[in-house]
Amino acid sequence: MFNEDKSKELGKLEAQHEFEMQEMERKREKDEKARKEKEMRSRGDNLQSSGILIFIVFLLIALISISTNFDIIAQSSENTRSMAKTGTEGTIIKVPMSIADSLESLLQTELPDTERVDILIALIKEIKGKDPERAMQLADSSRSLAKKAGYKYGTGASLNETAVLCINRSEFDKAESYCREAMIVFDAMTKEAKGNTITLAKTGIAKTENVLGMVFDYKSNYDIAIRHYLNSLKIYEETGNKKGIASSLNNIGVFYIYQKDNDSALDYFLRSLAILKELGNKRAVASNSINIGIIYIRKGKYAEAIQYFIQSLEVLEELGSKREIADCLGNIGAVYQKWENYDMALKYHQRSLEMAEELGNRDGMAVSMMEIGRIYDILGDHSKAVHQFQKSLSISKE
Repeated sequence: MFNEDKSKELGKLEAQHEFEMQEMERKREKDEKARKEKEMRSRGDNLQSSGILIFIVFLLIALISISTNFDIIAQSSENTRSMAKTGTEGTIIKVPMSIADSLESLLQTELPDTERVDILIALIKEIKGKDPERAMQLADSSRSLAKKAGYKYGTGASLNETAVLCINRSEFDKAESYCREAMIVFDAMTKEAKGNTITLAKTGIAKTENVLGMVFDYKSNYDIAIRHYLNSLKIYEETGNKKGIASSLNNIGVFYIYQKDNDSALDYFLRSLAILKELGNKRAVASNSINIGIIYIRKGKYAEAIQYFIQSLEVLEELGSKREIADCLGNIGAVYQKWENYDMALKYHQRSLEMAEELGNRDGMAVSMMEIGRIYDILGDHSKAVHQFQKSLSISKE
C-alpha cells in the first residue's frame, strides 16, 4: 500500500514569483526616492530600493548560471561532480557554488535589514528539504528582523515560510496561526499600497491562501481547504503568476485525491505539470510527478506509476532532497508490492526507512515499518512481521 500522506507533502509548492516582484519594486522606489537612499535602511514600510540586491542577482547569475529568481533550483556542485570533471585536459575548472552557499556567503556581508530578510527567505526555501531545523532557525531570524525593520512584505513572507515549516512538522495549529498573522499583514499592505506594490501584496495573500489550504487539507477539513485553494488560484490567475497557478492547481489535485476523484485529480496535476515544465522548475516537476504516480496506482496502471516515481527519484537525488527521496522510495516499494515482487518492495521500503531514521522523521519511520511488516507477513515470516508492527505502533503513539 502506498503512502498518500507522505506523498502529499511533496505536492505543496510555494509561489516563487515573490522575489521577482521585490526587485521590480526596489527599482521603482530607487527612481522615485534617489535623494533619500541613505535613509532607506530605517524605512520599513516601503519595499526598499538598493543597487546591492541588483548586484546580488547578477553575482548569482555569474556563479551558477540560473535565472534571477532565487527560487529556481539549480544543480549544486555536490550533485554535479561528473560535470565538474569535464573540459579541456590540463585546464583547472572552477566548480560553481551552490545557491545555498552563495546565499550564506551574502549573509556574512553588510546589508540593509530588508535585503537581509529577502536573502533569509530565499535561503529557507532552498534548504528546507535538506535541513529543516536550520530552515526553522532562519525563519525565526527572518520574522524577527522583518518586524524590527517594519518591513511588511518581509514580515508576511517570513510568516508564510514558517507556516510551511510547521506543516512539515505536523504542527498544524501553529501553521494556521502564522497564516492568520500573515493575512493581516498583507491585507494592511493592500490598503496602503500603490502600483506594483499592490500586486506584490496580492501575491502574498494568494500564497497565504494556498498555505491555509494545505493546513486544512492536513486537518481533513476539505471543504475549507478547497475554498482556500480556489481563492489562491483566482488571485494568481488575476496577477498572471504562473508559478502560483501551478502551485494551486497541484494542491487542488491533492484535494481531489482525498476525495477519491482520480480523474479530476489527474487533470489538475497534468495542467500543473505542463506549467512547471515550461518554467523549468525541477523540484516542483518531481513533486508533481509523485502525485501523478499515485493516481496511476489507483487506476491500476503500475507501469505508468513507477515511470513517474523513478523520474522523480532521479531529480530528487540530484537535488539532495532527502525527505522527498524517502517518500519516493516508499512509493516505488508500493508499486513492487502491487506486482508481488516482494524482494524489490522490501529493498525500497528499507531504503526509505533508513533515510527517515537519518532525518528523524518519525511518521515516515512508522509508515515504512508498517509496510515492511506487511511484506514479512505475506512472506510467512510472522515473527519479523510482528516485530515491525510493534515498532510502528510504538512510534505512532509517541
